[in-house]
Amino acid sequence: MQLEIFEELYDMKTQITAVWFKKDLRIEDHRPLFEAAAEGRVIPVFIDEDDFWKQAANSPRQRQFMLSSLADLKRSLQESGSDLLYFRSDVISALNRLKVDYGINAIYSHEETGIDWTFKRDKSVAKWCNSEGVIWREFQCNGVVRRLKTRDGWAALRDKFIDVAPTPCPKLEKVVFETKLPSAHGSELQFQQGGRTNALKILESFLTERGCKYRGGISSPLSAETACSRLSPYLTWGCLSIREINSRVKSQVKYLKSLSSEMRKGWLTSLRDFQSRLYWHCHFIQKLELMPSVETRDMHSAYAGLRDGFDHRFLKAFEEGLTGFPFIDACMRCLQQTGWINFRMRAMLVSFAVNNLWVDWRPISKTLGRLFTDYEPGIHYSQVQMQSGTTGINAPRIYNPVKQSQDQDPEGVFIRRYLPEISGLSNGDIHTPWKSLEKCIYPSPIVDHIATYSLARLKLSEVRKKQGFKEESEYIIEKTASRKKS
Repeated sequence: MQLEIFEELYDMKTQITAVWFKKDLRIEDHRPLFEAAAEGRVIPVFIDEDDFWKQAANSPRQRQFMLSSLADLKRSLQESGSDLLYFRSDVISALNRLKVDYGINAIYSHEETGIDWTFKRDKSVAKWCNSEGVIWREFQCNGVVRRLKTRDGWAALRDKFIDVAPTPCPKLEKVVFETKLPSAHGSELQFQQGGRTNALKILESFLTERGCKYRGGISSPLSAETACSRLSPYLTWGCLSIREINSRVKSQVKYLKSLSSEMRKGWLTSLRDFQSRLYWHCHFIQKLELMPSVETRDMHSAYAGLRDGFDHRFLKAFEEGLTGFPFIDACMRCLQQTGWINFRMRAMLVSFAVNNLWVDWRPISKTLGRLFTDYEPGIHYSQVQMQSGTTGINAPRIYNPVKQSQDQDPEGVFIRRYLPEISGLSNGDIHTPWKSLEKCIYPSPIVDHIATYSLARLKLSEVRKKQGFKEESEYIIEKTASRKKS
């Protein structure tokens, strides 16, 4: 629809605002949309940038989730009388089109705490707006607070923002766009499907059926599949906001407290744990906001170059799920096939790769980022560095892959699901097939996990003895560490 047609529908004296949807694919609790609708005419727009998908940790499975979420967003907008204008181009070309074809004089969007590429993209948008005389208003997203120098006071600011009632859906003017969305091909049933409709169903099933097993059920990949909320990709793409989830959880807790102790058994402690993890979700993204270099550089400079010259054969074996450690390989194959695995297993995978295989955390972060449907940079890079021992403020976390296997999958159910080549081994042998007398087509361990554990601890502890290590650690604590009660 060109500008001349648009003029027929609206009085040209009012503000024409492009609401730029980024990773906030909903119309509920969407303040940029609400404010724009109150101030004038609204053009909801999404810009699908090819260069974004070329970034090393982004992948087709994430784009498929995004496309199915976009389709749901478009339906929601149409039901509200509006529509979604879709561009497959770089952002500046899209903005020029919006200016010429629709006469926009403002852009409203949520703030985005993303990768270095998105930061530079947004700087180019700010420069374009200045040169074109277009207003760009950005609104706070979830619990992340911009322009803080340290973490002092952040927790209180986060809680204040989260505890406000979700912004209501706005009344939108009638508008129709001719652009069509690409279809979400390749969305196998093993992968979570995107969209707010699915997100709401999963939230309700967690709060009313599955969530009572959250505490105690999230460590094993077997129980975690249903005990975990499974909301992470919907939070990543903003199909739901933290504030919406928080509001719904509080409502459910209030309801549960009205029930007998027997009927609410397990629920209140599990939901408290879940609320705590909503806090940590914001906490880690705030880390990236305060220290964007976490994506590419060791948080503590003393670790720079520590794992240079690593064996790329180890990285390849890790990526292919052929390390010779069944639990590690099963977790990698699960990720390849489903795009999700629970947090404890993610931590174990990183720890094994960077400590036992001594592979640098940067390629590991890209490998795993591509596999995660719910890849969220703010959480991802801080967690990878924590498991790598490069933050300077966390004790090294090195998991024993055999003990984890025996503890979290004692009967080998998970291993057999993803490693059929060793499914015939006994429950005892399946954790350490190299010790079995049974023949199977499976590689021997590529490292001695006991010896490499000791060596990794030694190397990491030596770094902490460097001159100036403590002083830099104190600076990192001041800059990024949680101060939950502040």
